[in-house]
Amino acid sequence: MIRKIIFWSHLGIGVSLGLLILMLSVTGILLTFDNQIRTNAFANHYSVTAKSEKIPLSEVIQLSDLNLNNKYPRSVMIYSGDNDALRFSYGHGSFLFLDPYTGEVLGNHRLPIVNFMNSIFLLHGSLVPFFSMETRTDGQSITGIANLAALFLIISGLYLWVPKIIRWKFFKRNFLFDKEALKDSKKRDYNWHLVLGIWSSVPLLVITVTATFMEYNWALDAKDSLMDNLIGTEEQRKVTIIDSKKYIQNNVSQRSLDELILIVKDERPDWKSISLKLPLIDVLPASFTIDEGNGRQPQKRTKMNINQFTGDIEEVIPFSMKSKADQNLFLRFLHTGEVFGIFSQIIALVTTAASVIMIWCGIALAYRRLVKSK
Repeated sequence: MIRKIIFWSHLGIGVSLGLLILMLSVTGILLTFDNQIRTNAFANHYSVTAKSEKIPLSEVIQLSDLNLNNKYPRSVMIYSGDNDALRFSYGHGSFLFLDPYTGEVLGNHRLPIVNFMNSIFLLHGSLVPFFSMETRTDGQSITGIANLAALFLIISGLYLWVPKIIRWKFFKRNFLFDKEALKDSKKRDYNWHLVLGIWSSVPLLVITVTATFMEYNWALDAKDSLMDNLIGTEEQRKVTIIDSKKYIQNNVSQRSLDELILIVKDERPDWKSISLKLPLIDVLPASFTIDEGNGRQPQKRTKMNINQFTGDIEEVIPFSMKSKADQNLFLRFLHTGEVFGIFSQIIALVTTAASVIMIWCGIALAYRRLVKSK
């Protein structure tokens, strides 16, 4: 009885939300290498000619027009390559690129391929343009429901599949692709649906569970509560305050940004990029984030706070010591597979492509059962 209820629930949810889940899978495939596509587009479009010496960063900030749509940058990113431009970030994917050798403004983030990837991202996450930017939260609610439905389909599919594994004949035919099934479209769809389902189940569980954490606060709160019980509650970090008046009275001037950046580079020689939080405030240490990964690996990012007057490193915060909010960013890039590099991205790509075929086969099977059989 329970098995029959789960089967019909599996079939009903698959039929009613299958096309929406299919759309999320297709857009997910297009977004698999989103970061590499954007990075290469920016690098190709805003590559600079290396010269003997770069302009001091403080001069670039003071002299260049950094106003973008009446906003000023939240941070500046420095890359390790000699031909890389400075990237000023304004939040929500808005950037301004400057030549570090001349201070010339090269352009912003609005490139054709980047605009296209933004469109796919909005479609995947909030069903824009079916919803407007003003009502995209409604679209996010629908994609959240579709993700929960996909999660149910994976779990219920495993429940329906696993008990049959003890029957060798079933296992032999549906654990691997069956050539004999190609002779009949119904048997082929059934075989492919089961084979792709069992082989892709674990990666798909990771993708849908991490999406659930990103979509729903209750899921994230439950995860945080569980982690609190297992490893203890998060300690509140004290904000380091600099007594700038004392330094000024003693004629101690602030170190230049380039001096502070040299300190960071000496401490982290394997850096790929260094981000400096803006604007600088004299009562707070300069806050740097050093990335030693691919830009999508939070576990390879280290935060470093440096006293602007003395050059002393006030605090070094590795990923393991960061706040829950920072650590939850790991889930965002686990969802895309980027957190473990190119190999896990390929797994995410192959798995999502398999889900497209699996969904299509499932819809075809449901059509034969519910419509064609009448």
